[in-house]
Amino acid sequence: MAKEITMPQLGESVTEGTIDRWLVEVGDQVNKYDPLAEVTTDKVNAEVPSSFSGTIKELVVKEDTTVAVGDLIAYIETNDEEGPEREQERENKEPKEAPSTKEQTGDSSMKTRYSPAVLALAGEHGIDLQQLTGTGRGGRITRKDVEAYVAGSATRSAPQKQEAKSAPSDVSEQRQEPQSLRAGDERVPVSGVRKAIANRMTQSVQEIPHAWTMVEVDVTNLVRYRERIKGSWKEKEAIR
Repeated sequence: MAKEITMPQLGESVTEGTIDRWLVEVGDQVNKYDPLAEVTTDKVNAEVPSSFSGTIKELVVKEDTTVAVGDLIAYIETNDEEGPEREQERENKEPKEAPSTKEQTGDSSMKTRYSPAVLALAGEHGIDLQQLTGTGRGGRITRKDVEAYVAGSATRSAPQKQEAKSAPSDVSEQRQEPQSLRAGDERVPVSGVRKAIANRMTQSVQEIPHAWTMVEVDVTNLVRYRERIKGSWKEKEAIR
């Protein structure tokens, strides 16, 4: 019998996680509580344990994919045999479709539930989340949806900026050329905790006031006093 493995909630305010690496493959035998995958969130890195003993049937989610809490990530074929009583009970529940409609309405209500990472990214770029279409469960907006919207906005605004620029625009384009990838270079995406750290560091620079203060002090007399007593001090204490 195939059992579903869903994304667990790894913290009180954690609403999504990224599958960094699968620790199992299709066909592997696993026991209950064996680790299945490494998951990264804004707060913790953890392993997703198996809720059943059996054989991995399907890995629904690919690596480096962000999914919401409660979303399906894998199937496990268990060795549990259903008896006549459980089979009859399951058949009695199948004709009732009302729960599915309730689940759909519950899922649709999750569209307005935003994770802290989504809110921070939207605030950083001044994005109205009501304008976005979510790809998560029940239309829920994930971090990747916001990043895709930001990338799309930058792509749409680029042609307008190029038309508005005059001759000096060529100079600015030449200055940006060294930042492009060269032969042999590889662009490695930042994900997981490093991405959260980068977002927080950027946020701190943008929001925290940066200031410094300086006080000038005349230490001429202090230097003279040191020069006068340092010889006797060394003879007495044997140190400078």
